[in-house]
Amino acid sequence: MATVQKKREESGLRNTIYEQQTSSGRRLTPARQRLYQATAPIVLGLMRLVLGWCRVERIIGAEHITAALARSPSFIPVYWHQHQLFCAKYLFEQRDAGVKLGLLVSPSVDGEFGAIIVRKLGGEVIRGSSSHTGARALRDFYQALVHEGISPVITPDGPHGPPWKFKPGALLLAQLSQRPIIPLSYVASRAWRISWDHFVIPKVGARVVIAVNLNADMFGRGATIADHGSDLADAERWQESNRRRGLRGLFGAEQLLRRQMLGTAGRPGIATVMMDAFNVMQDRITRSRLAGDPPDVLINPRLGHIGLFEFHRAEEAIALGNDATEKALEPVAEAIAALT
Repeated sequence: MATVQKKREESGLRNTIYEQQTSSGRRLTPARQRLYQATAPIVLGLMRLVLGWCRVERIIGAEHITAALARSPSFIPVYWHQHQLFCAKYLFEQRDAGVKLGLLVSPSVDGEFGAIIVRKLGGEVIRGSSSHTGARALRDFYQALVHEGISPVITPDGPHGPPWKFKPGALLLAQLSQRPIIPLSYVASRAWRISWDHFVIPKVGARVVIAVNLNADMFGRGATIADHGSDLADAERWQESNRRRGLRGLFGAEQLLRRQMLGTAGRPGIATVMMDAFNVMQDRITRSRLAGDPPDVLINPRLGHIGLFEFHRAEEAIALGNDATEKALEPVAEAIAALT
């Protein structure tokens, strides 16, 4: 294998962990480099043309990126390969908000052309391949996230598919780095779909809506189970006290059981933990169904602050549902018109 010449630049993330190699033995010659540099503005012009012939009408959930950056200097943007066009555009536009976007680019000779495009758009380049250098790419992603403050994009279904299948790389990276995953998606009122990978290209005059972390507030506390500490020391102390108190200790044992079942201020009881676990499971089921069978119109009332068994807040939940439905009447009418 021939080692490909690395282009060292002042800006952009450079892979220092492994040498870039290609099985074909092709070299990045000066002539090829000049050809890539000359062709890049043409490709960028075509991209801007496509991005400019439709209109972004709405961005849902933009506050989730602000919240993620308030907690840590970087996060893990995730979107399907098919939605790359407008999701990447939106993330590049968040540079002034503090987002340093990183993209994985093939270490092959032809990958240098993609690296030039990413750099010209203001992104950071991570050279690697999810197919051939997956472990090394994951290590570079970790370094970018934790040490460089870079938010590396991951397309969980990858360029080779199968489409809409979430591979575990993003989850593993989140566990290693302790950085949040921010999923993105977009929908266009009219679009072309490239047959072999379902890539979405909006048609001329189409209206586009971008969603950021769409399910973040659907179940609220069901996203994670918070760590509130342990009651083990308290339980041992109560048991010792109850043994000394004899029969009166039975009442103390009853109080301890009640605390463990119902919880106290700041600490959940067994019932609360069970409900949170159920919410996590329901959240994952919903995300899986939406990914596998995307709806024509998604009506998403914000109910995360209402508990699953808080039936006394039914009127509040119904009112939020009505508001969300009224906001969705126009896309519902468009979907019905498209089907009739």
